[in-house]
Amino acid sequence: MKSFFGGVPTAPDIKRIREQYPDENLKEGQFIDYDTIAGIIGVESGSSRFRTVTMSWRKFVRLDSRKIIDVERGKGFIVLNDNEKVTLSGKKIGRAVKQIKLSYKIVQATDETKLSEKARETYNFNILRAGKMIASAQIKSISQLPTMEKNNNG
Repeated sequence: MKSFFGGVPTAPDIKRIREQYPDENLKEGQFIDYDTIAGIIGVESGSSRFRTVTMSWRKFVRLDSRKIIDVERGKGFIVLNDNEKVTLSGKKIGRAVKQIKLSYKIVQATDETKLSEKARETYNFNILRAGKMIASAQIKSISQLPTMEKNNNG
């Protein structure tokens, strides 16, 4: 494999996968074994190259055909149905909220007096941004927000 600045291109491997598994032929519930994909691209299924290529392949499938391919850890890939997509979305939101909370805790553990002017600007921005995201995540449902009702009196 020839190395390139920034790594080896994934496009040829993605093309090989998509030739074997065209987007239009991927069906909800379809399972594709890790070893099958590893054989197509010629790498070990546990390698970083395998992960890089398959993450890119899944991304292109999502962008091009709106099909979501998730992983069954240690086994393979599965094409999700709409109910499973919603479940996965919820899990990802939950993980994102946890990461935002951790970010907030990290910035709170910073001694502001030791920061440069530039770092202090970033500090303030991060505090504000994380705080807003945490606050918005705490809104459980839209029904908790006040409603605007039309007044018939003008």
